[in-house]
Amino acid sequence: MLTIQELLDPTIIAAKWQDLPQTKLPYFSPTVFPLRRTVFTELSFLKGSRVVSAASRLSAFDADYTYVDRGNLVKKNVEMPFTREAYRLGEKERRRLNELLSAGNLGQTKTLVEELYNDVFALLDRAATFREFTAMSILQNASVVIASDVPENAKQTFEITYDQSAQWAAHNIIPIATPWEDPTAAPLMDIYKAIRFAQKETGTIITKVLLSSRLFEAMLASEKTNKLLFPNYENSIVTPARVNEYLSATVGRKIEVIDFAGNYRGSYLDEATGSVKEFINADRAILLPAGSVGSTYMGVTPAEDAKSYKPDLNVSVVDGGVAINQSIIKTDEPFQYKIIASQVALQSFEGQDDVYGLQVA
Repeated sequence: MLTIQELLDPTIIAAKWQDLPQTKLPYFSPTVFPLRRTVFTELSFLKGSRVVSAASRLSAFDADYTYVDRGNLVKKNVEMPFTREAYRLGEKERRRLNELLSAGNLGQTKTLVEELYNDVFALLDRAATFREFTAMSILQNASVVIASDVPENAKQTFEITYDQSAQWAAHNIIPIATPWEDPTAAPLMDIYKAIRFAQKETGTIITKVLLSSRLFEAMLASEKTNKLLFPNYENSIVTPARVNEYLSATVGRKIEVIDFAGNYRGSYLDEATGSVKEFINADRAILLPAGSVGSTYMGVTPAEDAKSYKPDLNVSVVDGGVAINQSIIKTDEPFQYKIIASQVALQSFEGQDDVYGLQVA
């Protein structure tokens, strides 16, 4: 007869998590912040100031070379945030599971075990949501602010800015005075001008534009969008494909305008307020180049580190660095069995100067 420890073994949980059918939309951040492993818990990366290239200066023969400024090169060092959450199997669930196992009731046992697995999978999903939250905050604000709302972690806060002098916010966030719901607004021209501005200022080739659902719907419903796409027809149906076709032809390369919440996991639960919030600001468009703008670094958790010098510890790693381990606390009362998911994770932002935002009033 299998024991609880065997049923909820981290190795089994990891295998089931990897084989779990994907029934939800994917997260966006891995497309621009691919996962990378590091043995450190401190994140360190170099970032320069990106501008369009200047021409070489003249030199005389037999003269010394001319030094070129490295572009305000800055080294960022920050202790990466650490998350560790657990699912506790209480005495009631434990007794019920043992009774079913003893009775050989495989049907009900499977149902209960699947429920337990789903509870553990929720921990791993929360870890992924944490990474998405930090990534999207960095893309929009070049900063992250997190505060714990759990009593035992009340003093745990994390805050980092990648924009020390506020130059990025002043230069790369482009204000749009006319709300896109306004009949006089021209959303496609706003996007086109922002793409051209990025190319002029830093040489950045924008290929993707992320929109909140509110802005995406306003863009499609705009009277001026309709007239641009269908100059000879009134009240035609504006489709995302037609928008992308028009912008691509106008800009001269493939441009993809994306309804963020329609194509990716668009929201999360803010446990502090109990409300559901969107990852992307409702009034913000994000303009991105092709490829990555940084990396999501996954450090070594205490559980994984402990296994390195005590190999018999039962620890499995999923999602590029999320550790799963079990803990059995043998006290007289109450009995506690825990499955723990932990991670050390944060994004670097070397491509900060290639990311632009449209702030629609």
